[in-house]
Amino acid sequence: MKGNTYTICYAAILGTVCALLLTGVAVFTKSFQEINEAAEKNRNIFTAVSLDYNPDASSEELMDIFKKNIEEKSSADKVVDIFKEKISGKGTPDELAVSFAEELEGKKFADGIVAIFKETYSADLAKKELIETFKQNLTSLDDEYPELTLYRYHDADDKTLAVALDFGGPGLWGPIKGILALEPDLRTIKGITFYEQEETPGIGGEIVKDKFRNGFLGKKIVDADGKAGISIKTNISNPADNEIDGVTRATMTCDKVADMLNVVIEKIVK
Repeated sequence: MKGNTYTICYAAILGTVCALLLTGVAVFTKSFQEINEAAEKNRNIFTAVSLDYNPDASSEELMDIFKKNIEEKSSADKVVDIFKEKISGKGTPDELAVSFAEELEGKKFADGIVAIFKETYSADLAKKELIETFKQNLTSLDDEYPELTLYRYHDADDKTLAVALDFGGPGLWGPIKGILALEPDLRTIKGITFYEQEETPGIGGEIVKDKFRNGFLGKKIVDADGKAGISIKTNISNPADNEIDGVTRATMTCDKVADMLNVVIEKIVK
């Protein structure tokens, strides 16, 4: 009986010690994992926008390259920039709202954003508070307002050379994540990379290869009628501007990639 008690206590103590050690290691290495993940994402952004860099650069060097060449900004921030410009002008809330609406002409959700402009600008707040309130009020549109994080690649004169954005979703065997880069017109694909995928090697896993990724170059994210979306098909004899040649025997993976890309494409077009 005593032997059994000793064995149970010993196993419990040993298990507790091992669990604590594993937890400690996980906590200790977490920051390094996050740094490595950020470095890998930066490499993919650079590749997608065709920014030359040293593949062997350290995480710190990659971050310096990012800060020098890439501006990270949400799509909501672009609307906030217009708001800042308008409230710096003269006029009544209604007059400024008309001018604000003109800036958003043709964009979906413009009516909701303009209504928020009127509501916010009518408040008796200092300029800085107005800007913060407007930005917070934009979130009231919830999923209706398609906020995205955009990575703007620019030169030394701040000229936009490309705009990249994240995409991701469920693949056939696990999550797929990547970076889609567009030309400054926001309609032409400049590049694409995949930095996480668990697809079948030699079949769906071929999406990471140059042969598949190069098929996106120069393709449009809208069809001839301006409708947002791309399609990925195999053995296309006469592909449209928004059709990409897929990977043979990987139809399901290609369909899933097209679906996740179309989610962000629809948002960027809006």
